[in-house]
Amino acid sequence: MSLPEVTLVRLELSEANAEIGLWPVDLLIAVGGDGTFLTTARIAAAHGLKMIGVLVPVRPESKPFLPDIELGQLADWLTALRTKGLTGRHVRQEHRHYLKASINDGPTYLAVNEVSMGRGGMHGTVTVDARICEAFKACRRVVRVRADLTMIASATGSTGYALSTGGPILHPEEASVVLTHAAPIGFGHRPLVLPGKYSVELELISAEEASVSFDCQNEISVVPGDVVRIARGFTYTVLRSPSWCFFERARDVLNWGR
Repeated sequence: MSLPEVTLVRLELSEANAEIGLWPVDLLIAVGGDGTFLTTARIAAAHGLKMIGVLVPVRPESKPFLPDIELGQLADWLTALRTKGLTGRHVRQEHRHYLKASINDGPTYLAVNEVSMGRGGMHGTVTVDARICEAFKACRRVVRVRADLTMIASATGSTGYALSTGGPILHPEEASVVLTHAAPIGFGHRPLVLPGKYSVELELISAEEASVSFDCQNEISVVPGDVVRIARGFTYTVLRSPSWCFFERARDVLNWGR
């Protein structure tokens, strides 16, 4: 495949965050499936970069949701971006919000799908208090739940793990977040959609062993009394084809009406 006059730098995802500042990067290219796209999106969010997703399914039967550019179209895409720029009618800019979180006011972690608190390697459930917080006002507890896991999902994450818990599907540019639970005890727990202006606190009440994870990675052990504070972050930008339609992709991947 011949490429236009651009410089491509190949970075291992495990080293990209450390190396990204060594290069004058204009665009990140994620080549793979949804997992590669999400890892690249975290780097894009952390460094304020734009990205594209090149679709290379890991398995023939897999249906990645996020990347949209076929590998054979990459050269034409790079040519158009080099000659016409990263903005304009030839490209659709999709602005997605990420999540930022901290444990007990410690370091900030980024997540593009979800932040979750759940059981570690143990069997059983964990009890979590979920509190909704508004700027300059006291936080209010909305639920105490025993479940395998409680999570806050972004709009991007609404079609991931959160969807399997019965959560709603949000358009990827929606600024709201979703509070939902996996396998809760009781019938009164339902997913809750929150405006992005609110932040959420998840406090571990009881569990023999529990952990917090960010996009199902960076798993950190927590003990009763630990509090995870989650808020909507800024946006990162995904460049799409002008013909890209989220609803059509959702229909095809989720088999709507079939």
